Amino acid sequence: MKHVFISALFLSALLTACSKSVEELKDLKELRDLELAAQRGDAEAQYRWGEHCLLVSDIDDTKGIAWLMRAAEQGHGMARFSLGVIYEYGFHGTVVDPIEAAMWYKKAAESYQQLAEQGDMTAQFRLAALYKSGKGVPQDAAKADEWNKKAAEQLRVSAEEGDVKSQFRLAGRYEEGKGVPQDIDEAIEWYKKAAAQGDEDARYRLRILQNQRKHMNERRE
Repeated sequence: MKHVFISALFLSALLTACSKSVEELKDLKELRDLELAAQRGDAEAQYRWGEHCLLVSDIDDTKGIAWLMRAAEQGHGMARFSLGVIYEYGFHGTVVDPIEAAMWYKKAAESYQQLAEQGDMTAQFRLAALYKSGKGVPQDAAKADEWNKKAAEQLRVSAEEGDVKSQFRLAGRYEEGKGVPQDIDEAIEWYKKAAAQGDEDARYRLRILQNQRKHMNERRE
């Protein structure tokens, strides 16, 4: 049986602006196209195909790790981070290797740092998460907050332009107080905007926050 890929525990912080996930690749032609792109040397395709191999029960885990390695050697940040997770916890038939894990976390941080300094919002959020956790870089709450704020500024611009995914993600940032001051009222407003555009996740979070607010008001009365 396949292990649940523990990187999901970290991706809630790191994957704030990810491309289409491997789990969504259900069409056989789409999967074949992804494999071909990986074979042609596309780093993003190599990463996504590698994760697909690790998640599918009838594919040898060593193949998935090999594809992650190929992507990581080209500087792909998430491939490097995923390898760090694999070696830290000994997943997918590997032996726990803290030194190997630390090396890949450091390389992931280097990839994110370069992109973050170029203004890449996704890399900024991911780098912030690494500084918060101390993986690949010295733990530094101030730097984590700094990069979260820079990314949140870009996210707000996109949300104000009407991008529904950005609206949902910005609402989550206000709900949790990541990169912005925690503000449930602001979170509700952005969830409403995303929900108005048909985002079901936004509708779900909106109902939860509104119910929480209702119960709080009832207790005060």
